[in-house]
Order: sequence, then structure tokens, then C-alpha cells
Amino acid sequence: MCAAATTIISAGQPNDMLFIIRSGAVDVLDGEGTLLDRRDAGRSFGFSTLMGDNICRYSMIAVEDTLLPYHAARTLRRTCRTQPRTRPILLRAIRTHARSGSAAEAGKLLRCAAHPARGLSKSPTPPPSPPDTTIQDAARIMEDRNVSSLRSHKTGD
Repeated sequence: MCAAATTIISAGQPNDMLFIIRSGAVDVLDGEGTLLDRRDAGRSFGFSTLMGDNICRYSMIAVEDTLLPYHAARTLRRTCRTQPRTRPILLRAIRTHARSGSAAEAGKLLRCAAHPARGLSKSPTPPPSPPDTTIQDAARIMEDRNVSSLRSHKTGD
């Protein structure tokens, strides 16, 4: 909980957190103190410093008593560095949840990102299926084996 008039982030200072406003309001000011935006419950801030330069260009000041769950950027950066193909999907999902005010969902995505993808698969290689397998049969095989893909192969391969 931040009391009214608390400076949460100062322009020019490093920031490694994504903040999601649960209640209250936060003013966004430029380096000279000009009001740029007022964000209220359901909005977020800090996202722009998560993936690039972590120096904040803006100051964030609580306008009223404000409840602000936050999430560390370290996990997000590590995932995007080690699994670059997941970066656009993960960032889009986190931003969507942050904008919708779903702090819990954004937090789950960040925590999930800390787990290596290789630990999610139960089998190292997708099970094979003949090229003439119907979509319905493929779906049934994937559901039965708890996998998300099949390896297509010709009979005798």
C-alpha cells in the first residue's frame, strides 16, 4: 500500500518492477514535473523498463492511497533471453493482463516464465502418426498421450 503523495518511481532511476494498480490512482510525470497521465485501478506502469533500459523516464506518484501489487522483471528477462521465441507471446499476454487489471494473472505468467519449457513435456519426442491420420484421430491421440503435437511419418520409416 502506498500512501497519497508517495513517489513510487522517480524519473532517471532504475526500475525492475511491473506495477498493477488494484485501487487508488497514480500520476505519471515527465522529468520536469509535467503531468502526462493519471492511471487508476486496472492500469499498470513500469512495463517499458522491463525489457530494455531499466532507467525510468517518468516519475510515478500516488495521488491517493494506492494498492500496488508488483512483479520482478528478472524472471521475464531471463525467460525472454533463454527462450526468445516465447518473448512476443509472453509480453503480449502480460501486457493484456496488466491492462485489464488482472494482477493475479500477470503474476502467474511471470512465475510460469521461470520454469524451463523442457520440464513441461512428458516425452522428449512427439508420438508418430501416419500422414493419412484425420484431424479427429490426431486430436484423440494427442489427448490420450497428453501431448500438443504429433510427428508425421510414412509407414515403414
